[in-house]
Amino acid sequence: MAEYQAIVQDTDSPLHRVKAISEAIKTSGAKTVTVTVQKNGEELSFRTGTTPLRGRYNSYSTSHIAAADRQEFERLFGRGANYCAEDITRITYGKKTLYETPPIQAEDMAERIEMGGMQLG
Repeated sequence: MAEYQAIVQDTDSPLHRVKAISEAIKTSGAKTVTVTVQKNGEELSFRTGTTPLRGRYNSYSTSHIAAADRQEFERLFGRGANYCAEDITRITYGKKTLYETPPIQAEDMAERIEMGGMQLG
């Protein structure tokens, strides 16, 4: 129970991001969305189906990404690469933002990428 409480109270936990993404997708009613990810110092926006984003998984397959966008994803991040909740910075449906990483976390992620994923402190 103590471990569960620690996770619930840790708002930086990846589990909170997974839940927030899933809830945003479920309440939107969207079938496809535009996802923006930051990974390995690169940023990419792509259209994808919402099915994988509705689950409670931290890693998402690229199989639901539109073909042209999937080719660009593979060019930037490598063939067979996936993305995870921590990589997602924004999800939009039309002009409406469904999910966005708080600016502080986005800056932290950029710093982690610049430091090679290492944190000081």
